[in-house]
Amino acid sequence: MDVVTSRVATLLRALLPIAVLQAVFWTMVTAIEHRQAALPSITQVHAQKLLEYDHRLIDSAAWQSITLPTKSCAVACQNGYSPYAVFRHTFHLPQVPTQAWGVYLPNYKSSAAVFANETLLAELGTLQGAIADRQYHPELIAIPLSVLRVGTNTVDVIVAENVQGIGRLHAFHVGPRALLQPAWYWADTINVRSQVWATAIFAVIILLAVGVQFNDRSDWTFGWFAALVFCCAALSQHSIFSEPLHNVEIKFMWFFVATFGVFASAVGFAVCLAGRKLGWIDRLAIITLVMGAVATVVAFKSHHPLGVTVGNAVHRTATLIVIPLVLWRIVQAFRGRRSWALAWVYAIFSVAAASAITDVARSWSSQMLTIRYSNIGLALLVLAFCIELGRRYGGLLGTVARSRQVLAQTLVEERQRIMRDVHDGVGGKLAGLLLTARTDESASPALRQGLQDSIQDLRLVIDSLDDVAVADTAIAFAMFRDRVAPWLAQHNIELHWHVEIPSLQGFGSERMLQIYRVLQEACNNAVRHAYATQLEVNGCVNHQAGTIELAVADNGVGLGPGYRRGRGMDNMRIRIEALGGLFRLIDQGTGLRIEASVPIAVPNHLLIQC
Repeated sequence: MDVVTSRVATLLRALLPIAVLQAVFWTMVTAIEHRQAALPSITQVHAQKLLEYDHRLIDSAAWQSITLPTKSCAVACQNGYSPYAVFRHTFHLPQVPTQAWGVYLPNYKSSAAVFANETLLAELGTLQGAIADRQYHPELIAIPLSVLRVGTNTVDVIVAENVQGIGRLHAFHVGPRALLQPAWYWADTINVRSQVWATAIFAVIILLAVGVQFNDRSDWTFGWFAALVFCCAALSQHSIFSEPLHNVEIKFMWFFVATFGVFASAVGFAVCLAGRKLGWIDRLAIITLVMGAVATVVAFKSHHPLGVTVGNAVHRTATLIVIPLVLWRIVQAFRGRRSWALAWVYAIFSVAAASAITDVARSWSSQMLTIRYSNIGLALLVLAFCIELGRRYGGLLGTVARSRQVLAQTLVEERQRIMRDVHDGVGGKLAGLLLTARTDESASPALRQGLQDSIQDLRLVIDSLDDVAVADTAIAFAMFRDRVAPWLAQHNIELHWHVEIPSLQGFGSERMLQIYRVLQEACNNAVRHAYATQLEVNGCVNHQAGTIELAVADNGVGLGPGYRRGRGMDNMRIRIEALGGLFRLIDQGTGLRIEASVPIAVPNHLLIQC
């Protein structure tokens, strides 16, 4: 039962982000489509072909009824080919409107010119010579109120073809500008404006992905992602690039090759994201896509009339094959991996797949797309990259944290081992030698004192190795005082102890250990080099600076003119500065003063003002 519950929970964890993003995506699609459907669409028009771009050549007796959307070739290719087709919508106004009117063209493929009552309103792209490609450039053209009249009015749309059979015209809209503006705004934002800034972001993401890939060549996830984003950026540029090309076939090859690149890199990225290697089915899919791209290029370069047909067929077939393959790899990857970040990455992929499937399905059901929802999926890939990068960075931080825990535990265990070995080995031998020296009347007093000092030093070293003792600051300072006071008294040094440092939670045994050893060295210097009779130790927590302030001063000889800097002073400075603190050595003439300031972050109610 527990196994079933765990699997159900894992499945829900995987499906929840997908369900949330899919709900948001389809809600947005429904809202946009509802806004488009609410417009008064013009689907029944009259059309005729034109041999030249001249509105005066329209023959009033040559009109034929046409249903939109349609290819311009359905009109221009009858009884001989003509590069232009004109579509007329006739409407009646009982009175001239008082609010602004306009013509909204969701999709018109090639260059176009719009006339109202034989008055030119706008030329969209070049209509003579090299024809522009403006398939995903929705346009809202204003109709001056002075052009409109009471009674019968006409709107003519002349469409030019850049390649025979390619020009098209979607159902368009004529009406109050306030009614058409929202639909045009959404279409223009998704199709054009979003792709302008998305392409700039893609360039940054490509550089980041390539940089990450070069740092870790064992995992090709970001290499495939860089290829995926590059192909997506190429598609974005294709959709917003409207200027004419000297060879229009280049643009068609551009589109199909970039599309096949997206499919191929998506397969590689999904497989690597799943932590797997490319299987035979993945390699076969990628090879098939490459061959499809080559076949499309060959068809266009050989000027084969079925070049576009071949490209579309391979494109749609690849969509039906690759998207299920990628989703299958995603499902495989999530098995046994419980990661919310990974689930959201897969959810974004599901939305990108849904947007691509939506566009393909709509392109099959109608002749033209007014909005490319796949652009939304392409933009979401940037978010997927950021989440995946964050997920991997978080994983690295977790690995580092676990490594630090293991290292800390290893250090503790090693320190405890050394402490036991020193105590039982060297300590035991020194204690035995001291006992022998005390019972042997021939032993000199200097030898007994040297052995006693060595045992005292050894006890301080053992105390400093005890993590349990130094973990609590108050206990550590008190233990140090109890250890060092008798030792100083044996050397006729009077200890003045003024340390008011409480137990500081979170200070850490490692930091306390460094302070402990600095105090050890300061006391050793006072005994061995200073010839002092008094030693004063002060310590408190500075409330304003948030630091531990320590000072050790003696009344000895100080540094003196013949002082040579030794390793002990350097070690103290290094230990304090390693804690981010400040170390000061002050020669007072009548003694030496050592000051140290160590930063600490503790609750305010534990701080004692110096």
